Amino acid sequence: MGRSLEKLLLAVAEWEPRQKDGWIARDAANLPVSVEELERLVTADAENKTTLAASQFERLVCLVAVLQGLDYKWQCYIGKTVYGKRRKVDLVLKQSATGARLAVECKYQDTSGTADEKLPYAVLNQRTLPIPGVIVYGGHGWSDGCIPWLCANSQATDLNNWADWVRFFFGI
Repeated sequence: MGRSLEKLLLAVAEWEPRQKDGWIARDAANLPVSVEELERLVTADAENKTTLAASQFERLVCLVAVLQGLDYKWQCYIGKTVYGKRRKVDLVLKQSATGARLAVECKYQDTSGTADEKLPYAVLNQRTLPIPGVIVYGGHGWSDGCIPWLCANSQATDLNNWADWVRFFFGI
């Protein structure tokens, strides 16, 4: 069966996705988990068998995309917010063969809190991006009605469906 979920989560938490300036390709990313291990983690999260830190969630979102063969930039500025400030996104993905790009914002809430109150701002900011964008959400602490509203008003998907979403968007 391999490493335990706890050891896999620790490997993800310790992975440093910011390795250099510029685009990072899959082969240069020093991935901390295999495809099979990542699938176990995503399934465990969907079944509420794990509790992630927001940084672990962001890394899982990145790993899913990188394992689809995409290049990435981690935590980069792109465009402006609705208030005219510099806009920082969690991740920008690029398909090397076509140059197609996608801005990714990660939202994770495992207990009740304020992340769901920030979603309208994230949706408005998504509309100001100079490239297509998506919000990837996870956790089980969202308020009732929050996720249906998010999906009706923006490009959004959960971690469990993220790999399929990426393959569809990039045509891979």
